Amino acid sequence: MAETTARRVYVDVDPSYDLIEDEENNTFIIHLAGFKKEQLRVQLTTSKKLLITGERPLLENRWTRFRKELQVPTNCNDEKIRARFEDQLLYIVLPKLIPGQQKDDKLKPSFSKAETSKKEGMSSMKRERSNAAKSMVEEKEKEQVKKHKEMDKVTEKKNQVEDGEKGGEKESLKEKMKFKVANKEFELNQTKKLMIGLSVAVVVLVCWYLHHKLTSMEGGDAPEL
Repeated sequence: MAETTARRVYVDVDPSYDLIEDEENNTFIIHLAGFKKEQLRVQLTTSKKLLITGERPLLENRWTRFRKELQVPTNCNDEKIRARFEDQLLYIVLPKLIPGQQKDDKLKPSFSKAETSKKEGMSSMKRERSNAAKSMVEEKEKEQVKKHKEMDKVTEKKNQVEDGEKGGEKESLKEKMKFKVANKEFELNQTKKLMIGLSVAVVVLVCWYLHHKLTSMEGGDAPEL
C-alpha cells in the first residue's frame, strides 16, 4: 500500500543572533525570518544552556529547521528568564543575578510591560534588518530546493540509462546465443550431408564393383569361335 504522505526532506539552517548587555539584563536576539511563534521551542537544559529549536514547511515535502545552543552567563538568574517572539525576532532576556535575590519565579514566555516598552525602539531598528534577512533566507531556501530537484532528476535519468544498458546487454546476449545455436545447427546439417554423400558414394562403388565382377565372369564362360 502506498504511503499517504511523502517523507519530509529537511534543509538545515543556522540563524544569526545578537547579544545585547545592559546593567540589568543580557538579551539574545535571534533572527528567524519566515518562522511563526508556534513553530519555535525554547528550553533551559540542566547544563545551563538555552536550547532553541524550530521547523517550518517550505515547498511540497521539504522543510527547513534549526537547532541552536546558547550558553547562559554565570551571573544570570535562570529562574527569571523570559522569551518573546515579535516581527520575526526571538528575544530571550536573561536577568542578571543580584546578590541576595530570591529565586521564586519560573521561566516566563513573555516580557514584562517595562521591558516591552524598553525593547520597542530596538524592535523598530531591527525590523528592516529582519526583512532583509528574511529575503536572503528565502532565496537561499529556493536555491536549495531547486538544487535538490535537479539532483533528483539527474539520479532518475542515471537510473533510466542504467536500466536501458542492462536491457541492451540482455538483448545482445540473446542474439549471441541464437547465432551460436544457428551455427551448431548448420554444422550438424553439413556433417549429415557429408555422411550421406559418403554413404551414397560407397554404395555406388560397391554396385559398380559387383556389376563389373559379374560382367567379367560372364565374359569368361562364353565359348570360343
